[in-house]
Amino acid sequence: SSGINAESGADDGASPFEISTNPMIKEILAAWEVEDTERLLRGLDDEREKRAAAQAEYTKMKVDAIQDRISAAQETFRNFEKQLSHAFGEMEKRIEEHDECVFKGTQVEVTLQCVHDAEDLVETLKLKVDESRRGLQLLKLQLREEQKLSSEQEEKGVKVTIRDLEDVLIRDVGNKIKDDGRWPLLIDETGQVSVFVRYTDTNYVNVANPSNMEPERIRLALLGAVRYGKPLVFDLMGCDILHIVQERVDSIHEGLWDWILDKTLVTEEKFNKITKKEDGPEYEEKQFWARMDEFKLWVITNAEPEPELLDMFYTIRVKPAPPKV
Repeated sequence: SSGINAESGADDGASPFEISTNPMIKEILAAWEVEDTERLLRGLDDEREKRAAAQAEYTKMKVDAIQDRISAAQETFRNFEKQLSHAFGEMEKRIEEHDECVFKGTQVEVTLQCVHDAEDLVETLKLKVDESRRGLQLLKLQLREEQKLSSEQEEKGVKVTIRDLEDVLIRDVGNKIKDDGRWPLLIDETGQVSVFVRYTDTNYVNVANPSNMEPERIRLALLGAVRYGKPLVFDLMGCDILHIVQERVDSIHEGLWDWILDKTLVTEEKFNKITKKEDGPEYEEKQFWARMDEFKLWVITNAEPEPELLDMFYTIRVKPAPPKV
């Protein structure tokens, strides 16, 4: 079994037992066993799990409390809106009554005062509607922030909306993807990412379409992506079949999938292994080098992937835009 032995060598070659000058500590270290360390580590793991569970429960309580306040605030906001709508109607009636009195030439002092009273009520209710709307917006913002903190604890990946993809994915503002070194995995919670990438200059492969998954079709899509310096996109369509993609890619040439992932495909030695004489002059080696470094791989899924997939790729979670109040 693995563990930390108190008598194992330290970095400088001396063990804790040899370094210690305290007789009591020496006695403890002399009797220490690997099992003692493993038991302590298990205890630490259990404690971490308990803390995580307690934090999750606390976060849930906070979210539930905010949602309750939002429900109450929405009810208040709707009530003020109804009152304002009714007050507008009553004000119009008072104005009509006053206009009728003016037209008939009768006393207008009373009707004019009624109009002023109705206008005052409308203005008061407008302020209450605006105030309740702002309060509701702030509560919704607070809920989003709390949910964001909670999701960051539970979910791996950068959270964006579809509108952010131009900067995050295409332009890579801040060089986040480049500096990370992994290709992007887009987890689509909107149903819009596939459309977005198809309207971008990409070589798109629908993994659920058998004709798209023919090895020669994939090879040509890959060649074109490298030749013209654009993304090769594998859309998993919510299916857990990336292993099939890997198999089809490796059927073109053994190890090709790893070459794509580790970005060594764009070297003369490896790239020449997937080209054919019949590919034509536009795919001759000398044509490639200008834009070869611009090649990219994107993978799309609309289902939560396995954890190892999250480790393999730079994860981008595309979430629906928050609702407007």
